[in-house]
Formats: sequence, C-alpha cells, structure tokens
Amino acid sequence: RAAQITPDNHPNKPGLLDNLGSSFTRRFARLGDLADIEHAISNHERAAQLTSDNHPGKPSYLTGLGNSFLTRFERLGDLTDIEHAISNHERAVQITPDNHPDKPGLLSNLGQSRSAQFIKSGHYDHLDKSICAFRTAASSPNGPPSIRFKAAKQWSYLAFRELRRFDPSDRSVLAAYRLSFDLLPRVAWVGLNIDSRHHELLVTSSLACDAAAVAISVTDPQLALTWLEQGRSIVWGQILQLRTPVEELRLSHPEFAIELTRISKQLERGASDNNFGTDHHHHQSREEAGQQHRQLAQDWDRIVEQVRQKPGFEHFLLPKQFSELRHAARDGPVVVLNVSEHGCDALIIVSPSEDLQHVRLEDFSNKKAQTLHQLLHNILSHQRLQARYDEDGRGAGPVFDGKFRGDDAFRPILAELWKSVVHPVLECLESLQVCVFASNRQNRDSYRIVDSLTYGGWIFPH
Repeated sequence: RAAQITPDNHPNKPGLLDNLGSSFTRRFARLGDLADIEHAISNHERAAQLTSDNHPGKPSYLTGLGNSFLTRFERLGDLTDIEHAISNHERAVQITPDNHPDKPGLLSNLGQSRSAQFIKSGHYDHLDKSICAFRTAASSPNGPPSIRFKAAKQWSYLAFRELRRFDPSDRSVLAAYRLSFDLLPRVAWVGLNIDSRHHELLVTSSLACDAAAVAISVTDPQLALTWLEQGRSIVWGQILQLRTPVEELRLSHPEFAIELTRISKQLERGASDNNFGTDHHHHQSREEAGQQHRQLAQDWDRIVEQVRQKPGFEHFLLPKQFSELRHAARDGPVVVLNVSEHGCDALIIVSPSEDLQHVRLEDFSNKKAQTLHQLLHNILSHQRLQARYDEDGRGAGPVFDGKFRGDDAFRPILAELWKSVVHPVLECLESLQVCVFASNRQNRDSYRIVDSLTYGGWIFPH
C-alpha cells in the first residue's frame, strides 16, 4: 500500500519497492507460490529502473533483483534466470567504487550466482569466475570482516572441492585458508551472542580441520598444526568461557580494548544505510563512505601494532607457530589428531628438538568418527550415565548406575580406536625408538582419544 500511494518521482519510492520485493521473496521461500517470486522480481526491477547509477541505493536494488532471479533459478532451473541474476549482480559490482565497504558483499553475491551457474553447467569457466569473485571479496581491504571471512570460506571450499578436480596440483586453496585464518581474529573480536555462538564454533572447528587436511595434503604439516591450534584455542575458549585476548587487553590496557571494540563494530556495520537526496550528494556520500572505512581499517592495524609493543602482548591476535608449539612435547610425545572429510591424520611432536611426524590414518574416516560418536552417545543415554564436573567445568570422571559395566559397553569403541588410530601412531613412535608406555597402553591411550576426537584433540600419551 505504501508503494502504491507514493509517486514515482518521490525519492522514497525505490526503497519502498525494494522492501516490497524482499517481502515477496521471503514469502515465496516460506510458501513456494511462484506468483510471489514474480511479484518480487517486478518490484525489484521497478526500484532499479527509478534510480540512476550514482544513486547510493542502486547497488542494493540490483542485488535484490539478482537474488530474486537466483531464487527462481534454484526452483525452476531456467538458465535465463541465472543469466539475469549474474548480469544484475555484475552491474551492482561495476557501479560501486573499489574502496566502498559494500563492495565485498556485492562480489560475494556475484560469486554465489556464478557458483549456482557452475553447479548447473559444470563448466570450468563458470567455476573460475565464481572463485575470482569470492577471492576478490575476501582480499579487499575494505568491508565488514565477517563478509570477507565468509567469502574466504567460499573461496576455499570451491578451490578444494571443485577446482582441484580440474587441476589436482593447484595450491591456491592454501591462500584461501591463510586469508580465512588471518581474518578469524577480527571476526572473533566482535563477540558472539548466544544464538550465534554454537553455529560459529561449528564453522570454526570445521574450517580448521579442513584447512589442516589441505595443508597436510601438500606436505606442510607444520602449517596444519598451526591452523589446528588456532581453531582449537578459539573453539575451546568459547566453550569453556576462557579469558579471551579481548579480556586480557581490557584488564591490562583498557584504553586499547575500548578503541579496538569501537572500531571493529564500525567496520562490521559497513555502509548499507540508504539516504536520499540529490545525486551529487549521493556520489559524495559514497566516496566518503569508502574513505571512512579505509581509515577505520588503518586505525585498527595501527592500534594492534601499538598493543604488540606492550610487554606480554607481543603476539597479540597472532597464531602460535610450530616453534612455540613444539615445546608441548618437553615431557614426552604429543599426538594431535585431525578428522576431516578430506582425510584423517595424526601429527606427532616427538620432542622440542625433532621434526614433526605425520601418520596417515588410512583405516579411519570422518564417517567412522561420527558413527563411534553416536554409539558412545547412545551408550551414555541408555545407561543414564552422567558426568560429574568440578567447579572449573572439567570432567571429573564417569558415574555408573548399579547395573552398568563400563568396560563391556566401551569395548567395541576402544577396539576400533585401537586398530584405526592408536596402533598406527604407536607403530610410528616405535619406529622412531620412542618409548611411550611400559604396560597396559591400549586402554590408557584409547580412553584419552575418545575425549580428544571431539575436535582437533591434543593427546599426551607419555
């Protein structure tokens, strides 16, 4: 009704039409009535037609139109729709300055449409253009860190799952994962509400495991270990509510913490607000938005460097390198297990002075790990097994009811872990003439592994 009673020459008319189109798209997603997506497309088209290219809302209107065409393509599979989706997303990218904070999001939308086109066609050219869009979005110095992080994840996913089918020797996926981990501290800094935390933890753990598997596949186990530790520290820091770098900084240097929090929130907001006025004013606002965002990014880097000058903060927001991690083996070997869809591996830090060892777990898989996890869950649920927790939140050990025989119930799980995981690791250690256990090593190591396979487990077999 608001759109109907507003004249076409009114500056708010395009925005009203765009909102109406978005509402029709959401209703189509819920009810599936094709008439709704038709109305969505027509309203988004009208909004785009009523605005000039230097209008600040034009990229948004083109994006809404492109997304509507993409939605219809996903339902009907008409190639004309995906071509229209791509052309509108391309146009939105073209009329937006490179330094504008909305540019990475627009590029990501283009990448999504190109990806849908590739899934339909299977053509390498479509895949290459999709990866190019995501790579450019992720590599942009401007834009909300979360948008760039998601683009980097899409880039890494396509590069590993699809691009390497065309070119098995391609190593560009490493650059994608490196950028993902470079952006991770900025994303984690903003903080997560309760609703978002579980999803982000799953994303981070999956990213780290997949990235480690890729690093191992290109014979860089030290990089794999670094990525696993970076992901593990974030995941378990959230789960156990450990003190984060933000809180450490807030306690020691509150002025820096306050400033970084302010900047990160402004960077995350981007510049999506649409204001209406003269075209000249819009053009100035668009350029000013880019300059302001670039200044915020520079301020962030400057303050982080200042923090790293402070005692105790020399490695602030930096991942631990292998040169630091290797000291965990000062009292004996440390085994790090990685379970991913791309493969399962053990990385062994034998001692602080020896090279990192890699063992491929040929008889273990992500699917098998999930099966064992479900079996363990069923056992615990059926027997009403409850875990006691001490005041620090760490497991104090299992409590069994009167009829429960823990050894019998766990035996199949432990046997599989011994055969597929523990035995290959111990064989490697024995080949290096490393003494691990004097006796009863099967049960001792296996029980530790059950707990550690929850995510990127660190095992201290000594």
